[in-house]
Amino acid sequence: MTRKEVEGFREIDTLERIDFHVNVIKKCTLKAKHGLALLATLPCSRYPYCYPRDTGTCARFLRKVITKSGDASLSLQCYELLENIANFILHCQRQDGYWGQRYNASGEDHSIYKQEDNVAHGIIVLAEYILGGLALGKKARWRNEILEAIDKGAKFALRNYYRPEINLFKTTTSIHESRIVQGFDIWTNFAYLRAFELAKQIMDQIGRTRMFSTIRTFHKQFEMRVIQIFTVMDKFVRRIDATGHYDLRPDVTLLSPFFFGMQGKAFKETEESVKIVESELWDPDLDGVERYLPYHEDFTCHLHAGNGPWMQYTAILAQYKYLNNDIKGGDDILKCIRRHVSEGGFICEHLTTNLRFKEFMRNEWETGRDFEKEFDREILLPNVKFNFVVDELNHMRDSYLDIERQIEGQGKSRRGSSLKFATPLMWSHAEYGLALLAKYTSQQEGVSP
Repeated sequence: MTRKEVEGFREIDTLERIDFHVNVIKKCTLKAKHGLALLATLPCSRYPYCYPRDTGTCARFLRKVITKSGDASLSLQCYELLENIANFILHCQRQDGYWGQRYNASGEDHSIYKQEDNVAHGIIVLAEYILGGLALGKKARWRNEILEAIDKGAKFALRNYYRPEINLFKTTTSIHESRIVQGFDIWTNFAYLRAFELAKQIMDQIGRTRMFSTIRTFHKQFEMRVIQIFTVMDKFVRRIDATGHYDLRPDVTLLSPFFFGMQGKAFKETEESVKIVESELWDPDLDGVERYLPYHEDFTCHLHAGNGPWMQYTAILAQYKYLNNDIKGGDDILKCIRRHVSEGGFICEHLTTNLRFKEFMRNEWETGRDFEKEFDREILLPNVKFNFVVDELNHMRDSYLDIERQIEGQGKSRRGSSLKFATPLMWSHAEYGLALLAKYTSQQEGVSP
């Protein structure tokens, strides 16, 4: 066996350890005035920002480690990390309750896009911290400030994003930073359902019902209705457009009810939606789940340097398998992810092939169409600083030129060769870690649907 093969086995063994993924997440933090800014990837990357959405997914992982790992030392480490990232998110909130798309390490808002789901993610981060502490018998620091922030966030979202006559939260962009979700998308609405559910759990445990009276009243009527609204013929749909038409195209956001913890209340619909994701979004060349079908003729469809599987979404599918007692199915999906890890066991955001990248450059970048999609005026914040747009465009250009140089260095491209983006992606490691916890939980407790 060669040295390279031995190192490869070590990386696979490392990936099966929860603490490895926790340590990768720690590498993606920067010390801030208030706590730690949890970045999308390493501080030296082209994404030196803290995204409430990514932080929310990590908070979900850290609390799960606290309650499910069985390792007291690791649980305390995760609680301390969760406390620090919650402190940062707390101080990013605007006075009126708003959270935006992304923040630099100083807590300054560097948002470009309208994203109505971020207030939900801000609430989720703070709630996961309080609930994680309660599981350890610890009272959260700044608890009163956090409870006020949750209450302010909920009221801001209801006042600015919620359409009571339709009983849904509106969307411009969300998990997909384009108009492909414009209208009322399933991701945003289930994100708010999760945020209000966690706030309700806090109320039930600490008894602060007066402050959260709005949340309690809203959650009670919203939960049942949102499941019904997004269900058509016993499966979920990804979006209802602004005119009320259902968007039946396959999309990874069909996993939203599962991701946000509603699988037990809509098992049949979730099961049918998972089948759609598996059958229509599984990449035939690289293995893994794509975000949506890559029709570049659709102006709302971003290809981001070439379509391919996204590792964090692929890991979410593995979690579903494990939690429904399909251990082999979950293992097979994690093997697909491990095929693409970089040196050191780092997991990327997404993959594409050399051929697909070249097609993207020819059809999207060189024609200016990618710029038009990325900076579509309908999705930009009304007062976004043009310098933010220029910085993002320069990052894109430099990244694509670097990839072209890599391909040239490889020699003649082959159909099966792949390119990795954003390695390591903090979110991918959080979801892989959650998949491992789901596997252990299923094996130990015999979880059934």
